[in-house]
Amino acid sequence: MKNRYKIYPENHFGVLKFSPGLKSIEEVLELAEQFRKDKDFHEVHYQVTDLRDCLFDFAADRIADVKAMMEKYERIDNQKKGVYLVDQPMETALVSIFFNSIEYNREFCSTVGKAYNLLPLPVRFDDFERMVAI
Repeated sequence: MKNRYKIYPENHFGVLKFSPGLKSIEEVLELAEQFRKDKDFHEVHYQVTDLRDCLFDFAADRIADVKAMMEKYERIDNQKKGVYLVDQPMETALVSIFFNSIEYNREFCSTVGKAYNLLPLPVRFDDFERMVAI
């Protein structure tokens, strides 16, 4: 399964899903930029990034590249909150370092249920589960 994303403009919600396994910084940047180049990206107020079962194949200093890419699109970025699903210790640490380097409202957790509780979306939990399972 490939890395992918889906935007639900009617719910102001976007989902990024990384396939399991080793992830390079180039893969992370590629999907994040595709997401931002989507015609409906400006409609996204809330997002889930699913990194479960992923292992990062890059050092913490490459987080600056992700931050720079985000800054490139900040004028069209209307996100109010993002939640990252992570379940590996080193990846959780790198996500935390990333959050400390940006000025966006981001949180992380390891379950879809917790992500649902963190985001104020006007959908039922079973609908949220289906939306995240892209």
